Amino acid sequence: AYAPLRPAAPAQPWPAAAVGALTYHGIEPRAVGAAVGSVAKINQDRGVVVQPFGGSPRRALYGVFDGHGEHGEQVAEFCTRAVVAALERAVAADAGAAAS
Repeated sequence: AYAPLRPAAPAQPWPAAAVGALTYHGIEPRAVGAAVGSVAKINQDRGVVVQPFGGSPRRALYGVFDGHGEHGEQVAEFCTRAVVAALERAVAADAGAAAS
């Protein structure tokens, strides 16, 4: 379980039924002797919705990070946080430059 990037906004500008998330834990097929079976995998994908974004309730950021490999879920989680933070800084810098 991962902590949210920030507390949820009290009200969203869209109906709850219009935005959602769906995920499945991975299943990897494998051959077991002569029989075919499957083994459960960790879902390494991460998604993020940030609203309001960049200081504006009219903006939202949606992201999907597709993890792969031995530490894919940790890399995807890191990217979720790092990319959101970098984009928020970039938007703030652009807004500051535009105001000057």
